[in-house]
Amino acid sequence: MKKTHLPFRLLSLWLALTLPWGFAAPAGAAAGGLARVNILADGLTPEVRPHAGVGYMEQVLQRLVAEATYPIQGSTCQTNSSGKLPLEEPWIHATGSIVEVGDNIATWNVCGFSPAILDPNAPQNLEELQAADPKEVAQLSKFDGRNYGIITPVRDQGSSNLCWAYASVNASEASILREGIDPSATLDTLRFSPTHLGYIRFNRGPDLLGNTAGEEDPTADWLQASGSPGYSSTLFSQWWGPVQDGTPMVNTPSVIEEHSGYRMEHAIELDGQRLSSNPAARTRMKEAIAQYGAVTFSYNWIHEVPYDNPSRGGFGNPHACTIIGWDDTIPASLFSGGASQDGGWLVKNSYSSLPYFYLSYDNNSSYVFAFDYATKEEYDFNYFYDSSVDDFGMAASLNYTCAANVFQGLKGSDSQTEYVKAVQVGFYGSGATCDVKVYTNLQDQQDMSDLANVDPTLGTLAASGTATFDRPGYHTVPLEQLAEVAPGSYFSIVVQISGSSPYLRVIRAADCKSYVLSQYGAWQKSGLNVPRLKAYTVLENTSTGLTPEETPHASIDDTPEALTGLMPEATYLVNSAALTADGNGSLALQSEWFGSTVSIVKQGDGTATGNSVAQTLKIPTHPAAPAGVE
Repeated sequence: MKKTHLPFRLLSLWLALTLPWGFAAPAGAAAGGLARVNILADGLTPEVRPHAGVGYMEQVLQRLVAEATYPIQGSTCQTNSSGKLPLEEPWIHATGSIVEVGDNIATWNVCGFSPAILDPNAPQNLEELQAADPKEVAQLSKFDGRNYGIITPVRDQGSSNLCWAYASVNASEASILREGIDPSATLDTLRFSPTHLGYIRFNRGPDLLGNTAGEEDPTADWLQASGSPGYSSTLFSQWWGPVQDGTPMVNTPSVIEEHSGYRMEHAIELDGQRLSSNPAARTRMKEAIAQYGAVTFSYNWIHEVPYDNPSRGGFGNPHACTIIGWDDTIPASLFSGGASQDGGWLVKNSYSSLPYFYLSYDNNSSYVFAFDYATKEEYDFNYFYDSSVDDFGMAASLNYTCAANVFQGLKGSDSQTEYVKAVQVGFYGSGATCDVKVYTNLQDQQDMSDLANVDPTLGTLAASGTATFDRPGYHTVPLEQLAEVAPGSYFSIVVQISGSSPYLRVIRAADCKSYVLSQYGAWQKSGLNVPRLKAYTVLENTSTGLTPEETPHASIDDTPEALTGLMPEATYLVNSAALTADGNGSLALQSEWFGSTVSIVKQGDGTATGNSVAQTLKIPTHPAAPAGVE
């Protein structure tokens, strides 16, 4: 959502009442029933106005004079040697008026702070949170992710419509810090780029393996186009993000790979449509926040207030944000327009004018996602055909519950062996069990040029895996053993999904090796319907003791129809077939290469050098001959 600009006078009032946490309000700021803490410097001669801020990790007011006395909310308080005061329960969600005494007043807004750490039953630090059962944490009356150092600073989306992208990267950052998968990631260094996510939605070229053409719309205004965290989950499943801030605005997969440190394993879609009336749905969302640090959320934005209930405010604009906690104890009367029940969600916003606020439990949401990641070292390559960000709207009527994708192995070599390690499945429906099988060397038992009649199970059953998931989205199923894929060989990933009426997510795309099991038990090509199934592979060094040859950098010359840029008279394995380049470093294109992606390996001499890492190169479809020409 892009924020509508407020009149200057009204904007000034909002800024006075809704300051970022950790900053002091100007002297003489307007009052009016908000959560304010009033501090007056003590002394006969007016002291310098305090510049205190809220320290969420330590649960203190900080940046005060060391060992000084401050009257706060009618009480006399003494700072410690570091100039800090422990937060007290009456200051949280308090109401009161501002009393101006000379120029030595300091006020700031502490609404949006929920002192979960003050609860002796709550985890007291990040290590305890990581060890805690999310179901038990969800029973707490209050929770605030900022207490555990997992919520990165608020960034302002400005005049863009990229709230969906900000919400998604915020939730992703929180997940990585919450789960502690990367010791090098800190609250100060982990910053994903929401703008690059908005850009890549409309500007994706072929993927790193050349199995998809991507999606490009140069006419799209990606800064202003509406979106949702659902798009983010799909883009993350394709490894188009998240990328670090500062990543160049390009759609080159190698650049994306360079600036991406993580692989999304799960995008868990929660039930946001019954939150207002179903306590069990709220509990499940609390469990997700406790487990993954945050979730995305979309609601009806009407105005900016510290305690918001837009369900009673009439028409507004959809706005995506990030939920980082909750507080069941907030009185219903404190919300704008009142509420039907106590309590609300703690929101991390993408506007600095109101960085945090509480949203009443009266509000439902669409596109509630939690994200789960592994570091990029976990997987090396992603084989997929579902390049579109949009699902096919008729997927429910198709009701695919058993489908397969067939791929050609592209990255193995004599010096490195490629293995399928896991399979990611995109589906709708809850309580789904995913049974996954990987078949290799399909070409040994059938003609792979006759794609219409390929049986994805007619090969060697190399690996399998099973997992059950409570919620829909994208889920990664680890295999019980690695499935070796020979260079240039064909393998399949076959998925059977069962449970409470789940079905596979599907897109529309042409020329894909996708198959579905018919009601008669026969495999058939799925036509334009492509299931969202992905194979995650890894490379492992083959212990030869040989130095691998340099990876080829071949290109296509259309005039002589040849691969060029190779080493003259050198031997190359193209889809495992040994071919020798001519004196100019060229190889004539072969008819079976057109319209496919080939694997090009520089063959080693077997004594000092081993085979290179494979180059993958997409060969365009051969144009049809003119009429009358054979």
